[in-house]
Amino acid sequence: MIKFNVEGIFYLNNAQNIAVIGASNNQSKFGYKITQALKERFNVYPINPKENKILDLNCYKSILDIPENIKIDIASIVVPPNISYSVLDGLAQRGVDLVWFQPGSYDSKVINKANDLKINFLVNQCILTESQKL
Repeated sequence: MIKFNVEGIFYLNNAQNIAVIGASNNQSKFGYKITQALKERFNVYPINPKENKILDLNCYKSILDIPENIKIDIASIVVPPNISYSVLDGLAQRGVDLVWFQPGSYDSKVINKANDLKINFLVNQCILTESQKL
């Protein structure tokens, strides 16, 4: 189910824990910029199988590596569509409230799978831009 702008702000206003799939230590990448901006307001859980720490935060290899007692409210995806597709099963398994696909992180195959898994998701918005409106 595609969410629209008002729901994106609603989810941000009510979120505590946000996973950033594709978080990065490379300051020129959006995975870094988004992690940096969100950590000022939220508990952020960076996900990148190649990193141990990002911005002094423990980095997880996958969404399934985050302790089960932590409820992930939003998963922001900042990776290419083929990787987005591969992480959807884990997001569904974890029961993430909203998957926020950053521009360029999805295609029709990803959207179809998200719908098949009954994942609530948002597209065509940048979580970085929307979070600055709070």
